[in-house]
Order: sequence, then C-alpha cells, then structure tokens
Amino acid sequence: MNELKDEINELTDKLRQTTNEQKNLEEERDNLSKQLEIANVKLKTESLNLNLLQEQCAELDKEKNIMIIEVEALHTDFNGRLALLDSEINTFRDRYEKCQYDLEQAIKDREAMSNKFKPMLDQMHELERQVTELRKKADDERAKKEAAVKKLQEIVTNPIQNNPFLSRPTGSSRRHDRDRNDRNIARRLEQALEVERTKYKKLQTEKDEELSTLSEDINKLKREYFSTIDLRKIYKLYHVRAVTQGDVLRVDPNMIPKIFQVLYDSEGQTMLNNSTTTMSNSMIHSQEQDRHSGETIEYKGHSFVVVAYRMPTQCETCNRPCYNVFSPPPCLECTRCHVRCHKQHYDDREEFMLPCRVNDKLSVKELLVMCASENEQKQWITKLSKKIPKRGIISQHDHTPSSRTSTTSFRSPNTSISSSASNLFGNNAGQTPKQKSSTLPARAK
Repeated sequence: MNELKDEINELTDKLRQTTNEQKNLEEERDNLSKQLEIANVKLKTESLNLNLLQEQCAELDKEKNIMIIEVEALHTDFNGRLALLDSEINTFRDRYEKCQYDLEQAIKDREAMSNKFKPMLDQMHELERQVTELRKKADDERAKKEAAVKKLQEIVTNPIQNNPFLSRPTGSSRRHDRDRNDRNIARRLEQALEVERTKYKKLQTEKDEELSTLSEDINKLKREYFSTIDLRKIYKLYHVRAVTQGDVLRVDPNMIPKIFQVLYDSEGQTMLNNSTTTMSNSMIHSQEQDRHSGETIEYKGHSFVVVAYRMPTQCETCNRPCYNVFSPPPCLECTRCHVRCHKQHYDDREEFMLPCRVNDKLSVKELLVMCASENEQKQWITKLSKKIPKRGIISQHDHTPSSRTSTTSFRSPNTSISSSASNLFGNNAGQTPKQKSSTLPARAK
C-alpha cells in the first residue's frame, strides 16, 4: 500500500509538473502567436512601404527622364538663342561700323559745307553790319534835320524875338519897312527850309535804296544757304506719321498727341523709280509685288509681318482701331516704314496701301519729335508730308543683300504674341467676305 501511495504521489507530482509544463507551453504558444501576428502586421506594413517606395522610384525615374528631356530642350534652345544673339551681335557690329563710317562722312560733309558757306556767312554778317551802320547814320541825319526844321519853324513864327540883329522900328513912318523886312526874312527862311527839306528827302531816298539793295542781297544769300540745306535734308525723308501708345510705352498718354515720328535715310538712298508709281488694280497681288513667305508678306515694296496689338493702335487705311486687350485682330506692320493696318484688307485683296517709301531698312533711322501742342503736331505732319518726294516701287531683284535680312529679330518681345495671333486667326481664309469683315471693329461714330 505504501508503494502504491508513493507511486500515486509520484504520478500526481508528474501530472502536476506535466500540467504546469502544458500551461507554460500554452502561454509560450500564445506569446509566439502574438509575436507572429505582430510580425505579420509589420510584414504587411513593410510590404506597403516597399510598394510606395517602388511607386515613388518609378515616378522619380519618370520625372528624371522628363527633366533630362527638358534640359536637352533648354540646351538646344539656349544654343539656338546663343547663335541668334551671335548673329545679332555681328549685325549690330556691322551697323556700328557702318554708322561710324557714316558719322565720319557726315563730319566731312559738314566741314565741307561749312567751308563752302563760310565766305557767304561772313559776307552776310558784313552786309548786316553795314545795314546797321547805315540805319544808325540815317537816324542821326534824321534827328539833325528834324532839329534844324524845328529851329527854322521857331524863327519863322517869331523872327524879331529870336533874331537880335533886327531893329525894332518905332512910329508909323517905319511900319512899312518893318513889314518888308519881315516878308524878306520869311521868304529867305522858307527857301532855306525848302532846300534842307529837298536834301533830306534825297538823302532818305538814297539810304532807302541802299537798304533795300542790301536786304535783297541778304535774303538771296539766306535763301541759297537754307535752300541747299533743306534740299539735302528733305531728300532723305521717307515717312512721317503720328505715334500711338504702342510706339511710346513709357510716355504720358496726354503727351502722345503732341509726338510724331519721322523716318529718314542716314545714307541718302531713296527710291526714285517713278515709272512704276501708277499701277493697275489687277497687278496688286501679282508675283512681282505680292509674295507670302511664311514670316513676311511682300506687298508694293512693303515687308509686312503679322502682329497683334494690345495697346491703343489705329489702322492707317480705314482709321479704325486695330487692337484688343483679350482677342486682338490680326494686323500687318511694315518692318521698314512701320505702317500699320488690318490684315483683313490684305485678305480681301484691296488696294489698301501706297508703295513703301523705304528701300533699305538698315540705313533708315527713326526720330521722335514732340511739339508744343496737338495742332502744331498736325501742322508739322501736313507740312512734312507735302515736302516728302514721291517714290515708286523697287522690284524684288533690285533689293540689296542688306534689305534681305531676317525679320525674326523685328519686335522680338512681341514674337510670341504675333505667332499666337497668326495661329489664332489663321483659319480665316475659308470665311466669306461677310464673315471676314466681322473681325474688324466697328467704325467710331
């Protein structure tokens, strides 16, 4: 029995130990399962992070490729702009050298003209000095003669009081002698006064003749001097026009009506082909006069480019506004004489513009002149427009190489505006004339 009890106790202890081990194993299993769940959660989180990182890497690779393409495009654009700037620098260097040569020639011409007209100016100054001296002498003689005349008049009015040598007769017996003496004295004074008056009139006539002769000589010299200068200067004028706000952006708008623009030739080269001035309407859009080369439109000697104006600008053909802030209509501007008009006139095949007055735009210079008032500006424009000589059209094969320069650098700040406007309104060719005219603004009433 004791042995059985001992075995039972041993078995009970083993059972208790086994139960404890089972509990420990279950607790360890629970801990391991919890750790496994935590590990699974971490694994899922890390897998999600890995996917996000892979997506970010893919996006970064795409951005890297895009940036590489953009850098290559910018590099190409930079090289193109650098080449364009080099060409413009070379062009400006050539212009600078040409301007230096023109300046030297102008200085030589000025010295030659000064040497030529210096004797005439000296002669004119000498004649003016002589005229001044003669006028002074004439004034002195006139003052002396007037004083003598006044003195004689005083003597005539009261001869006895002013002449101490005349006796004062007394009594009625000498009255007749006194009257006779008075008559004789008055007669002699009148004769002397008449002689002095004749001398004065003769001297005045001679001086007036000399003054008129000298004045004619001076006026003749002035006409010769200034007419030569005017002919030399007016012969260089190409075009005169009133400016708009697009020409002078930084000027007070109230001052714009007082300013006008003058185009003149720095070399004196003009277009004098008057035989082609009058042309029929059928030849307006012929191959010799009208060529569309993508960038420029050649028309009657003009070199038009398509531009879009967002500043106040007026059409010089129909006198209507050709600008709009949001949707400007397509317009044409000559790169030589800077005349502006609606492109609609060209599309309608109208005879809308006179021949261009400018031959070589490299030799053309602009001058902005501000007058004292708006009326004075209009008077100057009218006067200079009448003085500008009429010029014809130069054919395309007569243009010099300098006149065939690229027009891409003309109004470079507005290149994007011009291109966008031309793309925006480029489909107007298929419209009817009624639809085309709708792009023009209404005439101001």
